[in-house]
Amino acid sequence: MHIPSRALFTAALALGALAASVPSASAQSASVPGGPSASARAATTQADPLAPRYVYGRVTSSTITVRSRPTTHSAAKGIYKRGYRLQIECWTRGQAIHGDRTWYKLGPRNQNWHGVGYVAGHYVRLLGARPVRCR
Repeated sequence: MHIPSRALFTAALALGALAASVPSASAQSASVPGGPSASARAATTQADPLAPRYVYGRVTSSTITVRSRPTTHSAAKGIYKRGYRLQIECWTRGQAIHGDRTWYKLGPRNQNWHGVGYVAGHYVRLLGARPVRCR
C-alpha cells in the first residue's frame, strides 16, 4: 500500500511531531495495510520541531547570579536584577537552593549575557510553559 508523502506529513503533524527527514519511498511501501508506515511511527517518538525553543521567566529575588554550572560552587558570570525577563533554553537538576534542585540554562538573547549560563530556579517565576529538560 502506498501512502502519499502529503498524507504522511499531515498524519505526523496531527500526532504533534514531524520526522527529521522526508521518508524514503521504500519506507512508505513497507507499511502494513491499514496501519501507519514505519516513518510515521518514527515521527511520533521525536520531539516536536515546531515547539518554541525558548520560554521566558522573571527574576523574583533582588538579584540573581548567572553561574557557569548549576551550582553555587561554580564561577559567577553575571547578575540580573528583580523583574528582569530571562530567556530560558531548558532546565536541569543541580544544587538544591531552599529545597529546589531546578536550574535553568539561559538562552542566547539575554541582555548583557552571552554564552552558557545557569540560574537557580528558586528565584525565577516562569511566564508560561515549563522549558524542556536539558540533554
